Amino acid sequence: MAGVVTISNPLVESMDGITFTGVRDGVTQTFLVSREALEDLEYESFTNGALMLAAFGRLQQQVADGAGRALDAGEGGPKTVLLRTLLF
Repeated sequence: MAGVVTISNPLVESMDGITFTGVRDGVTQTFLVSREALEDLEYESFTNGALMLAAFGRLQQQVADGAGRALDAGEGGPKTVLLRTLLF
């Protein structure tokens, strides 16, 4: 297990979820946390990007932990890593 994932640049590109940049141990990776995962964590449905982005802000530490678990599982590289409910 490596260091902590630092999150920056969260962006709602679609209602599929929030894309963000994660950096761990100097390595940068692009992630997409699914709307479904955010809704499951918040026990709420999001009807617009602003609500989803607000939830992302509240859940940022959990999202960073999930991103770390995905990287530990060998995800990563040139493709965006999708974070689904099972990682949380």
